[in-house]
Formats: sequence, structure tokens, C-alpha cells
Amino acid sequence: MVAYRPQNAKEFWELRRLIGLRDAARHVLAVQLRDGDGAELAVAQRDLTERYETYRRYYGPLKRFRMVPPASGTRRPAAG
Repeated sequence: MVAYRPQNAKEFWELRRLIGLRDAARHVLAVQLRDGDGAELAVAQRDLTERYETYRRYYGPLKRFRMVPPASGTRRPAAG
């Protein structure tokens, strides 16, 4: 396995924010799995929301690609 190395400062900071989002999402799930109280869950969810809104403000939504239909005449592989 080869470690990913950001190519520039923008990629570095985006990766840091993505890791923060991952960790906040994992915390929300951990609170839910251990049946944490409502207040603890609300705090964890608020943290996740704030981190996502900050990320979105800087970089746009997480799923920021656009679908491109296949060129005419191309075939889709058969499902197997």
C-alpha cells in the first residue's frame, strides 16, 4: 500500500477536513451504537453538521462530480 501525499497546500487542507468529517461521523455512530443519551448525540451531530458546512463552504459538496452519459455506439458490459 502506498500512502497518499497531497500535491499542494489546498489538497493538504482538504484532506485534513475530510479526515475530520470521517472522525465526526464515526463519533456519531459510536454514540448511537452504545445508546448514548440524546444530549450527547445532539452534540455529536451538531459537530458533524458544523464540520460538513465548513467543508462545503470551502470545497463544495462531497459528491461534486457530474455524470456523463456514455458515447453513442458504446455498449455496457453484461451483468454477471
